[in-house]
Amino acid sequence: MILTDSNGKIKFVNESGKHCLGYSNGFFMGKSIHSLMLNGSLQFSNLKSKLLSNGSSVTMNTELLCKSGKFIPVSWTFSTLKDKNDSIGFLGIGKDMTNEQNNKYEIEKKYEDLEQFILKMSHNLKSPIATQQGYLSLIEQDYLHKLDEEGRFYVERALKNVHHMESMINDLLYFLQYNRGRRTSENVDLNEMIQSIIDDTDINGNIYFSVPSELPFVFFDKDELKIIFSNIISNSVKYMGHNDHPRIEINYEIENGNYHFHISDNGIGIDKKCQPYIFDLFYRANGSNGIEGTGIGLALVKKIIEDHSGTISVHSEPGKGTEIHFTIPANNILKEYVMN
Repeated sequence: MILTDSNGKIKFVNESGKHCLGYSNGFFMGKSIHSLMLNGSLQFSNLKSKLLSNGSSVTMNTELLCKSGKFIPVSWTFSTLKDKNDSIGFLGIGKDMTNEQNNKYEIEKKYEDLEQFILKMSHNLKSPIATQQGYLSLIEQDYLHKLDEEGRFYVERALKNVHHMESMINDLLYFLQYNRGRRTSENVDLNEMIQSIIDDTDINGNIYFSVPSELPFVFFDKDELKIIFSNIISNSVKYMGHNDHPRIEINYEIENGNYHFHISDNGIGIDKKCQPYIFDLFYRANGSNGIEGTGIGLALVKKIIEDHSGTISVHSEPGKGTEIHFTIPANNILKEYVMN
């Protein structure tokens, strides 16, 4: 705990603060708090401005110089001290975040090690899978006519499983590459993108799509945006079931500075007990047997949306269809400008 006057001169530091920083009792007297902060003058100037303008508490992260010469990370909550209506100083309650920061680095290191392991395993699996696929393709091409119905069934099933494993490895590698990739935002015409996805997913043209006459331009990474919409729309198509009047509706509105999209269908729906897990990696809901998929697509969709501070949720009832809601920022162009 640190108490300063309105100019930032330190008036009091509690025992815990002295112990944490390693200084003696007399060291702080007459010192300014920003003399202990990394980039202190700017940090204190911003802090003082915020405290005087809003009159309430302000949270901030900074680094403080210890007697040993090292800087330690500190999470602060500062508030204004007033005499009647005039500010007479500031009170800061700080927490040493060294352990939390070290734990974060350890977790990140373990994640990187796991990532490397998955990459190596994926690449090592690709070779035997390609070999099996080659042998099975030769059997299908040269010997399938010599097999009975049961033998042909086994070959077809084996080929299908090999293709599924190959797709799973490719999707997993893409999932990992997404974490490392650089994003390039641009103005994306959703009208054009959605129509292209519909043409690719509804090849037979037997599904009725209800789409707003004018969708917005979205400032986003184009590939990521396509992943979001193509995965959700293709899932609606795949899980339509035997429906005489298949229908998919796409709508949106602007709420609190976000685009709120909802994509609904009248397909087979999702069981209530499965709904909390459909965005988990490798999870496939009941009723997925015989439907192509790796259980990675929606997990990647969720990760992209949450990386952009958005949210995603599902509302569904078995036999009555599914509705996916998600939000993405409508002011990304402002964020990109500020970052640059």
